Amino acid sequence: MATFSFWYSETYTNKGFFEADSEEQAQELLGKVQYGELGLEDLPSWGFKDKGYDFEAEPSTLEEI
Repeated sequence: MATFSFWYSETYTNKGFFEADSEEQAQELLGKVQYGELGLEDLPSWGFKDKGYDFEAEPSTLEEI
């Protein structure tokens, strides 16, 4: 039996929410997440809702390895 590889991409779309004292503080916290200084789970009262999932395979990249 042979082994094959291929490239694919996955996209998860979520809507996140958290608490902040002001929009300015919310922007600051979100910026820290964007630049890796905080994780999403570090945001106060962090939560999210799953909005979608997409999967795309690239059959042209299929090759035996």
